[in-house]
Amino acid sequence: MTRSVVAALVASIAVLSSGAQARESAYRADLGARSRASGLGVKTVELLQRLPGKGNAEVASLVASRLRASASVLRLAVGSEQQSVDGSRLLVTSTSGWSIRVREDGTRVEFDNRGYLERAAASKVAVSDRISHEELERIGRSFISETLAGLVTTEAGEELVPLKSEYEVHGGGEGARPKQYESVAANTIVFGRTVNGIAVVGAGSKIAVTFANDRTPVAFSYDWPEYAALGERQDVHDMPVINERISALASMRFGASEVEVKRVECGYFDRGAKRKRDVAAPIQAACVVHYVGRRQVEGVAADPAAPESGAVVTAISDAIPVGVRVLEDAAWPHAQALRKYGDVCAVSEISEALLPDQSPR
Repeated sequence: MTRSVVAALVASIAVLSSGAQARESAYRADLGARSRASGLGVKTVELLQRLPGKGNAEVASLVASRLRASASVLRLAVGSEQQSVDGSRLLVTSTSGWSIRVREDGTRVEFDNRGYLERAAASKVAVSDRISHEELERIGRSFISETLAGLVTTEAGEELVPLKSEYEVHGGGEGARPKQYESVAANTIVFGRTVNGIAVVGAGSKIAVTFANDRTPVAFSYDWPEYAALGERQDVHDMPVINERISALASMRFGASEVEVKRVECGYFDRGAKRKRDVAAPIQAACVVHYVGRRQVEGVAADPAAPESGAVVTAISDAIPVGVRVLEDAAWPHAQALRKYGDVCAVSEISEALLPDQSPR
């Protein structure tokens, strides 16, 4: 991908609009616009370090006891419970249909009361009557401050910020098929974090809370390590150099006929436990570029009523380091490539060194 192509793509970033399945927050839309225009918008950042978690067993016990005592009535039906350990994951399950998963060192937690959500299936509502983004943010913040207090904390200079709302929608149709009645079964609000006004991008520092239509919280997940200042600062590049790095480190290997940059978000980069982050690495500056590539299958004509019919679509996110000096991070291939090869825009070895995060859409 050439510099001119990337520059054109970045200049035409699309912002998600409100729809039946998702709504982007005003904060996230503004973050995307600011990132596109000026990267981080600062010349230097304070490097952060990730503090160790409390451990799987302690966190699992805290979460379970907190949920049972929750004033928000999570409706944990009585049932026998079982605990198991699978590698770095501790799993607590109940025969009544709920489960708690605690991963890494206790900083990533997932709770799912699918049993209650399935029993409440009859309470589906029309898409037009779904819980609004604004109400989801309000009840989500209340749940976090009450039920997750002490498990999810914000230190001085940190802020919890809304990113998007998502809706589990049933029904509908594709292409020329008759549209079925669409209804909403579950409503999710996703939050992120800022540190001294700078967003944390990547999979880390995220909280998602899901509510049934009766406003009962039925699931949540968080990846929320504690951070502390490392005692060092990192100079940050401006957009011309950032665009060059985006060109050099783009990992779209899809052979796509169309490539669209959906979003660019700049800030502190936390790869997250799901992506097996390097827990010893510093939290440093990056811009995360979200691409979508599309390729029409040879010999299959596109259906005008369903533009993606006969096409293969792949989504990729590249986390591009934007510090003048990039620090070691064993789990971050883009940082490793920069440390090894430097700012060289067209080196084949860089392409081979990258391990893109690809997922079908």
